[in-house]
Amino acid sequence: MGRERLAERRDEAYDARSLITMAETELMAQLDQEARREIEPPPAPSPPPPR
Repeated sequence: MGRERLAERRDEAYDARSLITMAETELMAQLDQEARREIEPPPAPSPPPPR
C-alpha cells in the first residue's frame, strides 16, 4: 500500500524535502506499527464481571 499511495500523492510534493517526508510517512508506517507492537506491553486483561 505504501508505494501505491506514494505514487498517487507524488504530485503533492512541491520540493525534495516534502517528497522525502511523504516517502518516510507512507513507506515506514507499517514498520512503525510493527515496531510499536514489539515494544509496547499488551493491554491488561479485563477484570472478571461481578457476581
